Amino acid sequence: MFMGDLTLRLGDREKAIGFYTKAVELRPELAEAHFALGVLRDQEGNHDEAQRYYAKAAEISPTTPKYHNNLAYLLFRQGNYDAAIEQYGRNDRYPLSALEISKIYWAKGDMAQARDHQRQAIAWLEDEKIATEPQNQGPWEFEIGRDEGIRLSTQPEKLCYAYYALSASLYLLGEETDTEARHKDTHHLCPTAETDLKAVIRYDLARVVKVNSTYAERITAYRERFLE
Repeated sequence: MFMGDLTLRLGDREKAIGFYTKAVELRPELAEAHFALGVLRDQEGNHDEAQRYYAKAAEISPTTPKYHNNLAYLLFRQGNYDAAIEQYGRNDRYPLSALEISKIYWAKGDMAQARDHQRQAIAWLEDEKIATEPQNQGPWEFEIGRDEGIRLSTQPEKLCYAYYALSASLYLLGEETDTEARHKDTHHLCPTAETDLKAVIRYDLARVVKVNSTYAERITAYRERFLE
């Protein structure tokens, strides 16, 4: 595992895959090795193999949120919404999973469910005991385009992202007064991160329109008003 991590940091993906594969052969119960192979195969576009590795990692260590999260995100990208929701739902007190579930409900056109999961994520982020649990200390990484991403590392940044996501749901539900309030919260809490946060939400909403055009007009109006 350590050699795999080292060679990956040095840029040798194939050698890293060899080390992780050897780790799996020596210790089949080593969930992190399965997960590492899943990440690399996922990045290569080999989604079937990535799914098998993620599923194995989650099977070995069912209480590790990131294993379920990566598997769920892969299922979401494949359009397997119910299976993705089931995987995300296995993570308790894990705000990122609640926010990722909300994106699925956006795609399904169920804005009320999206709003409720975003509120749950905010409640967890605002709970100091939950927010400081080890599982919630890692950075959150989001796509904003092909081979482009944004990383949110601090608790305020994560909370601001949740506020932005909630504001979009509220707007799509016609609750524009609450939308304005959430944007004010975000501006005061994370003024220097607004550009990155807006980029993530723009990308999230653009993906919604691709799979479900029902809210396309409202999403365009929201983007022009709050994200430009």
